Amino acid sequence: MARKSRKHINDDTAFAEITSTSICYNAAAYVRLSKDDTKKRGDSIENQRNIIENYVAINSDIFIKEVYVDNDQTGINFERPAFQRMLADVHNGKINCIIVKDLSRFGRNAIDGGYYLEKLLPELKIRFIAITDQYDSNNPENTLLLPLMNIINESYSLDISRKMKAVNQQNINDGRFIGRIAPYGYMKAPDDCHKLMPDPESAPVVKQIYKWALENVSNTEIARRLSSKKIMTPAYFNFYKGYEKKDKSFSPYWQSARVAIILSERVYVGDMVQGKSKTARGKTVLTDPSEWICVPNTHEPIITHEMFDEVQHMRKDKQKRDKAYKKNVKPYTPNIFKGKVFCYHCGYHMRRSREKSEIYKFRCDSKAIYGNNACIAVSVLETDVIDNIIKTIFKDSKMIHGRYSDLIEKSVHSNNAENDIEMKIKDVERELNNKSRYLKGLYENMINELITPDEFAQMKSDYEKDIEELYEKANVLRSIKFKLSEEKATYGGYSETVSNVLRKKRLSNDVINSLIDKIIVKQDKSFEVIYYYNEEREVS
Repeated sequence: MARKSRKHINDDTAFAEITSTSICYNAAAYVRLSKDDTKKRGDSIENQRNIIENYVAINSDIFIKEVYVDNDQTGINFERPAFQRMLADVHNGKINCIIVKDLSRFGRNAIDGGYYLEKLLPELKIRFIAITDQYDSNNPENTLLLPLMNIINESYSLDISRKMKAVNQQNINDGRFIGRIAPYGYMKAPDDCHKLMPDPESAPVVKQIYKWALENVSNTEIARRLSSKKIMTPAYFNFYKGYEKKDKSFSPYWQSARVAIILSERVYVGDMVQGKSKTARGKTVLTDPSEWICVPNTHEPIITHEMFDEVQHMRKDKQKRDKAYKKNVKPYTPNIFKGKVFCYHCGYHMRRSREKSEIYKFRCDSKAIYGNNACIAVSVLETDVIDNIIKTIFKDSKMIHGRYSDLIEKSVHSNNAENDIEMKIKDVERELNNKSRYLKGLYENMINELITPDEFAQMKSDYEKDIEELYEKANVLRSIKFKLSEEKATYGGYSETVSNVLRKKRLSNDVINSLIDKIIVKQDKSFEVIYYYNEEREVS
């Protein structure tokens, strides 16, 4: 085909005539893989991403803003971390298109999936594309197939789930281990992942824990001894051995609760106890002990039945003594600072204790619980904390009420401000539409030899850069609009809470949770109260 002349072509004629009003899409590439999918060809994380990226590469009006990955997550419900983060970005205006490999990756629940695909996303004007299912919400012809496809996906998932449950239940009944990670003290047999064998590193620790328990050593003291010997906690041990792949920070200190769990598990006498939890609508719930399934003598024991039974007897006696003691002790008053008081030196929560009937203190127990080197002696009187907070709130009340009044006054003019922002957003969207039309026409111009491939690549890059900047500009404008209303609501809450304190001259748990982030105590009994409204003030 002869090359057409490009002579005297101006900006208006440099593009093919485009009559569509398509816009440019900042897309979320959503990728999901469940436990059941790991052995299925074609559904790997990498393969899903490749399919989406290849699709976007040949659609010049779509750009991947971010990839959201839910690995090892069921499709039955939508309470998935990456999905919820993507949903938040949808509401924040960060993305206006969602792309998945197929509908099953989005979800396998017909009712909830239908809500998102047929109601929520269309209301928010979010384009949805399922590539291999050839579904695009911009094409009204295939919307009739959507409910049917959702039902098929849910039926497939339920069928797989039923088969998996049947296999797992049979393994449980046969006394075969079905967990992902073996209980602390054991490892999976190299030739059979359903069989347990003592772990040479952690099994001796379990034996030592039971020996100390038979010597009447408390769970707290056992935890302290383990920590002082620098024995790895079960969580860190699993990570160290490669059983747990998630890289996260682990406390070096044993907890008394973990010791109590080890002292209650029949698995250490060679019995397999499973079925302690079950999955209901994608969530794990605990079952009643009467529903547990125990199969005796399935693996090599770490401790004897006699040791185990004696420890259980001692634990029950202690529970009875503790219960009788608590009956004769006056109950504690409610702790309005629960979860708010921290030690400056070790960073752990401080425990509330009572001395001389009604004198309450916050005390750092790290040294007593974890070992002499864990921390230093730190404590503070609860009354000192309360007095300081009430005085501070009285002092800051004028500032808080004043700030709220300013926002109320500003809100009188906010309609004009919001209208101004809306007009600016519409101007940006109008410019985006123009750029998108030009961008979509570039390819046709190259095919028609109005521009060269090199010119196409350069102009495409320039337009993509302009479009990215316009999207950022639109997001900034939306953030300003959102902040106006959010700040007013936030300070309205602060003002109402402060008014209650001024009127009643006392604190409550609701007041503390509304106004205070944390309280940090030092060895000299000084402390710092970090208020939420101070953070707001610093930001503004």
